[in-house]
Amino acid sequence: MKHFLTLFATIIMVMTAMAQNAGIVLSYNKGSELKFYSYDQLHKVIEDAEVNDTVYFGSGTIDISVLPTYNNNYQWCQINKPLTFIGAGAQEGGTKLSGNKYIFLNIDPSLDHMKKVFSFEGIEFPSDRRIMPSSDLRDLKFVNVKSGYIDKGNSQEKTFVVDNLIIDRCSFYQLSLKNFSTKKATINNTKIAVLEGGCDSSGVATLEHCSISRISSDVIGLIKYSLYETDFSGTQCVLENCFRINSDLDRVDDNPSSLGKCDDGTVYGTLGGQTPYTLFPQYPTPDTSIDSNTGKPKSYVEYDSLNKKLTITVKRIGE
Repeated sequence: MKHFLTLFATIIMVMTAMAQNAGIVLSYNKGSELKFYSYDQLHKVIEDAEVNDTVYFGSGTIDISVLPTYNNNYQWCQINKPLTFIGAGAQEGGTKLSGNKYIFLNIDPSLDHMKKVFSFEGIEFPSDRRIMPSSDLRDLKFVNVKSGYIDKGNSQEKTFVVDNLIIDRCSFYQLSLKNFSTKKATINNTKIAVLEGGCDSSGVATLEHCSISRISSDVIGLIKYSLYETDFSGTQCVLENCFRINSDLDRVDDNPSSLGKCDDGTVYGTLGGQTPYTLFPQYPTPDTSIDSNTGKPKSYVEYDSLNKKLTITVKRIGE
């Protein structure tokens, strides 16, 4: 009994730590096990993680400079396996990465292509740093992210192919799609200061409910229900139900710098206004509410004294 109480107390401490959103949590072995780390152990988290594991960041600032370098360059750090990173939100008080290094997503080319999936959610990246793939990827996903540059950066670097780029509820200074040789890009509810390049000649890019300050002439894609500032004439993109802020002020009855709404009720621009990334901070918080089907809490500890078996079930809020 004493052993069980000790285990139970440990689990309560673990769940409390998750609820308080502190430190870094690694969910591994298909989500059945958890490991906890301090903020200065990011390199250890990446080392311990398996392909496609999930890493949760608590609120606060995490220094990426502890990560190993890419090509022995002190300015570039690398994440060398496909993972999902979920922070506490990109807004003030959420999760912010710091450090004077670019982030390269560099993975083993022999890895099964179906597993080459990176996802970043609820994180603010350093405003003057770049996030760049240095390997072919199947999926690259940014949700609820604020960042300066999402591009390849160095024109001397090899162009790597991203099959599917997904961007939702984000804010970027510069987004360069062509540099990724993106096959398909889906961008929703995102604020972009500079949009450069579309997909490659065989790819498709679709942007909906975005706010774009400037767009380059080589952009290829479809832009819908969006606000823009500079004239798009001469570009290869197609505009459908979009408004130019400088010329269509009389047709927009809300703040045209972030959100527009026409007489028919159609909304143009980012649904989160100037800061779409604040719409949903996501926390790895256990859900202890009662499951109506089982009558038990959704997260619970159960001990089978006959078989001396302890069962721990943890479900996050929203699952």
